[in-house]
Formats: sequence, structure tokens, C-alpha cells
Amino acid sequence: MRAGVLKGQVARDLLPWRLGIMFNWKQVAAGQRTSPPQKMDALSSRKGLVKMDYLIKGVILHWTASSYNLTPNVLKHYNFVIDQFAKVHDGLHPLAHQTPPLNSGKYAAHTRRHNSYQAGIGLLGMHGAKEKPFSYGKYPITAIQFMAAVKLTATICIDHGITVTPQTVLTHAEVQDNLGIKQRGKWDITNLPWNSSIIGATAVGSHYRNLVRVEMDRRLTKPTQSPWAALFSAIAAKFGGKKT
Repeated sequence: MRAGVLKGQVARDLLPWRLGIMFNWKQVAAGQRTSPPQKMDALSSRKGLVKMDYLIKGVILHWTASSYNLTPNVLKHYNFVIDQFAKVHDGLHPLAHQTPPLNSGKYAAHTRRHNSYQAGIGLLGMHGAKEKPFSYGKYPITAIQFMAAVKLTATICIDHGITVTPQTVLTHAEVQDNLGIKQRGKWDITNLPWNSSIIGATAVGSHYRNLVRVEMDRRLTKPTQSPWAALFSAIAAKFGGKKT
């Protein structure tokens, strides 16, 4: 089912709930009808990303080592590419294509010998960058781009029940040490152009994972009272008392 069709269906399912709020505000104030139907959970927090019958076990974060031009060659290597303005672009291959058996050209080949069940996110940029001495060149990755990757990673982890560890959520530069899979001199991401205090694969990877955990906790922690319930509680207190 296409995402647009599913969204329309969810919108129709939510209509009675929204109308119910309008005409049953005392019930809302009493703590009833404070959440939409569970079908809303079928939609991811990222527009267009819908839960499907496939399994993702981990996320690998890369930079594309390209300019800021979003080319077909870049898109074919990653499931998602995030540009310097933090806009998320779908790659040529959706996450479902990472399910084995993997056939050449039919999946996003983002990491050497580690693509099965693995989501690949590419940060657009870093063409011409040098590791030692560090130079980010003319196309540095940006802080807002990195934070967009954090949010997208949190979405994937929530949707697929991934626990964030150094073995499941990591940068390309960590793959060899964390997973024991030899790579070919990959150093993305070992430096953050906007923060020179975080240097090295482990430091950047730990920073990335910590931010993902914070984002996941923020989304999964339910407030004690929804904003709607608080509003209707105030209205009920003012106008809903019994007449004498």
C-alpha cells in the first residue's frame, strides 16, 4: 500500500475521534479519548516512511565523499541521503531491498560486506576532504545535516525495534573495529567540521549514539497529560461545574 493511500485511510479513521473531542470535551477532561486510534502508529514520524514486512537490524552513517550535487550515483549507494540543508532524500533502494539474498545492483551497497538488514544513511558532502591533516574541503557536512541523521536514525530504530549499541548504530569509520569487518581506509565519520572537540571514530560514534538515544527517549516518553487534556480540563473547571 502506498504511503499516500495509507495516510488518507488514517485521516479518515481519525475523523470520528476529532469530532468526538469537539462534542465530548468533558470526557477528554476526565482523561478519556485523549489519544487517537492505534492505527496512527502505522505511520512513521518521518513523512513517507511506513512500517513494512521487512527487517532492519542496524544503521550505518556515512558521508558521501561527493559535492553537494545529488547525483544518481550517490543515491544508488544509500537508502537515504541528507543534504547540507537537512532535507532527507530517498535513495534508489528502499530499506526493504536490504533483505537478503542481496543481488548486485538491487540493494544499497553502502558498507563492504555488511549490507544485509543494514540501513545506510549518507550525509551529502566532503568531496576533497583530507584526514591528516584534517581538512573538510569545499563541501563540509553541517550540524543540521548531522541532526537530521540523528532523527532519521531514531525513526528507523523505533520502527524496527533496534537497541542502540556500538554494534547496531555506528558510523562507517567504526565498522572495522566494532564489527571486525575489514574496510578500505574508511574514515567517515571521524571529524565534525563544526565541533573540533569531538575527534576520532569512537568519539564521533558515541556522540551520534547518545543523540539518537535522547531523541528516542523524547519520542517514547509519554507526557502525564496531553496538551488537549490540559486545555479541556481548564475549560471544564471554568464552565463544567454543576449548577445549584
